This record gives sequence, structure tokens and C-alpha cells, in this order.
Amino acid sequence: MKRCLLILFFALISINLFSQFRPSQVSGLQLWLKADSAISLNGSTVSQWNDCSSNGNNAAQVTSAYQPLFVTNALNGLPITRFDGVNDYLLFSNINLSKLSIFCVFK
Repeated sequence: MKRCLLILFFALISINLFSQFRPSQVSGLQLWLKADSAISLNGSTVSQWNDCSSNGNNAAQVTSAYQPLFVTNALNGLPITRFDGVNDYLLFSNINLSKLSIFCVFK
């Protein structure tokens, strides 16, 4: 009986450790931008990055010279959105910037 419970315990832990993270697990989340989905391209640049949190806080840039570059297979086989550090930016219409936390993954 102890052995069965121990196996069940480790099975449940491994399911929780390797389950996919979902934005809905973060309370109060206003914006979720993923480089591997919900991106509208203008050739090889990003014209709109859609909010995956279902709040509709999409980011967009209509001026092509200011659009960041979309690079496939850049980080562990996944795409990235590359801002040049000079003039690339996206605009948000509904984000409250007075209380803001940002979490980024970069290399």
C-alpha cells in the first residue's frame, strides 16, 4: 500500500512540474505577449502583437521603419521579436503604466 501511494505521489508531482504554464494562472494579468503566436507580420517585421491574456491589449506599430524584426528559430528553435535598440517600438492603447511588472526571457 505504501509503495502504491508513493508511486501515485511522484506521478502527481511530475504532472504538476511538467504541465504547461497558462497566463490565466496569474491573477490580475493584463498583457501576455508570446513570440511564437498571435503575431501579425509585415514581411519580416512585426506590425501587431496580439495579447494572449484575452484582455485585448494588443501592441501595434503602423510605421514599418519602427517595427521590430521577427526572427524564426533564434532561441532554442523558437522565434523571437528583435528590437534594434534605436527606434523600434510597439504602441499599447489600453495599458495602465502606473503599476507595471515586466518579465522577459532573453539571451
